[in-house]
Amino acid sequence: MAIVAFIPAASCFYHGFIFLHAVCVFEGFIVFFLGLTSMYLLAAISLIRYIIIAKPFHKSTITHRVALMANACCWGLGLLWSSLPIMGWNHYTTEGAGVSCSVVWQSDDTADTSYIIVIFIACLLIPVAVMGYSYFHVYMTLLTLYPCLIIIAGILDYGVNKRTKQTFC
Repeated sequence: MAIVAFIPAASCFYHGFIFLHAVCVFEGFIVFFLGLTSMYLLAAISLIRYIIIAKPFHKSTITHRVALMANACCWGLGLLWSSLPIMGWNHYTTEGAGVSCSVVWQSDDTADTSYIIVIFIACLLIPVAVMGYSYFHVYMTLLTLYPCLIIIAGILDYGVNKRTKQTFC
């Protein structure tokens, strides 16, 4: 990763991209690949937390094998979407100030535009929706369990019927 950070840092000192186009493609691919993989890993983590916290009777389905498969899927999806520009659907070029490389974000070409729309949906909207759904349900589960957690901790008598000493949990 340090070599990928060196490329734009060196380009900044020379006020423009100083390396060959192949280096630009390499840097853009690595940065995009790692960014997409991170997004998918965050979505997978949130989904696993949802299953463990909000669906505790299904937590036995989360085994080491399932976690490894989820991890492999995240890396595979990152590799798939970041390698498509190398295969011809969009391409990597310098961006912004001309010191780093990425996919072409603004283009009149319909192929480039379609790629941007597809990755916006598949690599941003869907993972964010999974995270939102998962963490909303984790929050709602914890919100409903909060009185019980307080009773178990012995901090308050909230949730206990004073007359019969029965808990509502």
